[in-house]
Amino acid sequence: MQRIRQRVAVAFLGFAVGIGAWGLVRLIPARPTAIASVGPVKLAKPSEPRKTELQPKELAESFVDSEQLAYNGYVVSRLYKQIKSDLSGGTFAPEPNSYAVITKNNRQVAGFDPGIYDPMGNSTSFGLFPFLGGATKQLVLSQDVARGGTQSVFKLFPRCKIIFDGAAWGVGRERGDMQAFDFDDDGVYEITVPITDFYALQDKMSIAEVPLPIVIFRYDRKTEKYFPANNMFPEHTGQNDSYVRYITNPDELWLKSAILNDLFVKVYAGKEGEAWTYFDRNYNDSDKQELRERIKSILKEQPVYKFIYRRSR
Repeated sequence: MQRIRQRVAVAFLGFAVGIGAWGLVRLIPARPTAIASVGPVKLAKPSEPRKTELQPKELAESFVDSEQLAYNGYVVSRLYKQIKSDLSGGTFAPEPNSYAVITKNNRQVAGFDPGIYDPMGNSTSFGLFPFLGGATKQLVLSQDVARGGTQSVFKLFPRCKIIFDGAAWGVGRERGDMQAFDFDDDGVYEITVPITDFYALQDKMSIAEVPLPIVIFRYDRKTEKYFPANNMFPEHTGQNDSYVRYITNPDELWLKSAILNDLFVKVYAGKEGEAWTYFDRNYNDSDKQELRERIKSILKEQPVYKFIYRRSR
């Protein structure tokens, strides 16, 4: 009984924090629902994945704590601007929000401003990491606020080109939630990032319990871009150990979250039919039909979901 009281207290605290956080991120604009010139892409089959558990490369250590970063003729700069906001009927002057520009020979060649703003200010950071293997590094940028954000990766040579666009895919959170793995041991890193769209279900569970589905992106050498590839790495699809524990030993405060996590793992692995069969068999609360409809409504607007199932945009 004491354990249940403690979990209820934790859930209530998570709900209270979530409501506060939601007020902060409400200025984040809706993410785009289309990706230009993607179309069906056939990715090369990866080599047999390693069976041992992989540890992510620490991307957080790649970010620099400075206003500028120079690399082989390129300069990345953090800039600031004021964003008008009107919250709760009262207009006020928010803190400056940051963004980044990439220049070469004093000429801007690219910008990074996905629109993740907040009246308390946001955070824009950048760094270098060898996503594609070898000695040459690629530029990674992040713009985030509390519980929100997105990242991009630019290949700088032989020309400046974006190879991973988190905003276009509607993925990402704070920079620490982006990780890099070499799942197929080919020397090129896969990128994993969460989807936060299901924060819309905070009326059904605390923000701490809302699943954040992980999407694995794999680099395609032909198009020089990263694409969703959860189906290629089924053993690395982000099924959190705690969720597995609650599925096998159900806890009334986390069971809903655990079932939804399993549902999303299957959906993003390309097993939608199996996913909903699993949901129908395991979810028995009275809001079952409502939850199904709301989840499907969220999914149909997601670029990653559309790419996986090749639905018309």
